Amino acid sequence: MTNLPDDLVNPAEGRLIRRVHAWSDPAVVPIDPVAVAAVAALTRPRRGVAGGLGRLGRLGWLGRLGRLGWLAAGAALTGVLIGGAMGIGALSGPAATASPAATPAAADVLRTCTPVDVNAVIIAWGGAAGHRIATVELHQIGTTACAVASEPEPWLADGNGTRLIVGKAGVRVTTIRFEPGAVLHTLVQAGNYCGPAPVAPVTVAFTQLDATFVATALTPTDLSGVPPCNGTAGPTDDITMHPWELRSAVP
Repeated sequence: MTNLPDDLVNPAEGRLIRRVHAWSDPAVVPIDPVAVAAVAALTRPRRGVAGGLGRLGRLGWLGRLGRLGWLAAGAALTGVLIGGAMGIGALSGPAATASPAATPAAADVLRTCTPVDVNAVIIAWGGAAGHRIATVELHQIGTTACAVASEPEPWLADGNGTRLIVGKAGVRVTTIRFEPGAVLHTLVQAGNYCGPAPVAPVTVAFTQLDATFVATALTPTDLSGVPPCNGTAGPTDDITMHPWELRSAVP
């Protein structure tokens, strides 16, 4: 933009154009990016916006660099403002939301087995010193796992469901996970029955919480499980059982 027009209307127009060029020509001087970067590095802010502005104020020599110096100052000031804005945002912005803790898996709480889930069967009766001992199996015939008490309350029952001798549940009862197809077994010992003649068949039963499992008798007329009377002064709860133990499971 150093050439003057050929068709000047007034000699003053030339002087005006030259004065305009004096102001506008520095604005189109090619920029050296390396020099700009070097000056920007020298004007790197130290602490926040205030520190950066103060440092720029002390760089009076930028004026002597002309347009290049002020461009560098502008770049440095922009960096200061951006850095300050980021710092303010970090202080005043919303706190980062922590990722929700993984919810732990729900505990495997088993329901109590009911008579629908199991089938108790007397396999054999034996005798020893005035007692009768029954070998009993408990089969899981349900479709889902359930819980069985290791030592429920045992009792001797007749064909009418009468409680002939009632025992006590174990002191340290644990819970057994009873899977479909599994088989538990136990031995039940009964002694000293001095009551009325029981109705056949005599069998054993087990009560845990609200569930009672009555074992299928050895035969429909079986009375071999009735123990002899050893005296009316004897115990009325003379029936005990071994804890249930897993015998087998269907593969």
